[in-house]
Amino acid sequence: SDVVSFFVGSLVVMALQITVILFVHQAIGDGIRGEVEAKQERKYRTALMSLLSSMCDAVVELDCQRRIVDHASALSHLLLHGPGRSLRGSTLNDFMPEEQDQQRFDSSLEDPNTPMLHVVLRDC
Repeated sequence: SDVVSFFVGSLVVMALQITVILFVHQAIGDGIRGEVEAKQERKYRTALMSLLSSMCDAVVELDCQRRIVDHASALSHLLLHGPGRSLRGSTLNDFMPEEQDQQRFDSSLEDPNTPMLHVVLRDC
């Protein structure tokens, strides 16, 4: 009876240890996988921005609220705002004097199949 109780107790402890080990293994694997995916995303983003910068006069990144993410110095220079002016937090609509251009731009962001869009941006 004591041997059976010891054996059952040992099995329960072993099952708990295996469960904990599997949980820790899964958590570590998820963490490593997340880090690798984040590193790949940064490489992809860097390559994409480099490619776009070689083809375009100014490249800006917008957040989910359509605000400029970084200083956008190239766009600032194109709009004659001077070297120290940051456009971070601005929207591109802030620089479009025509409401029709603003509406067409907003519509183009909703439709990924928009081939090309011509709008007028107001300089300084």
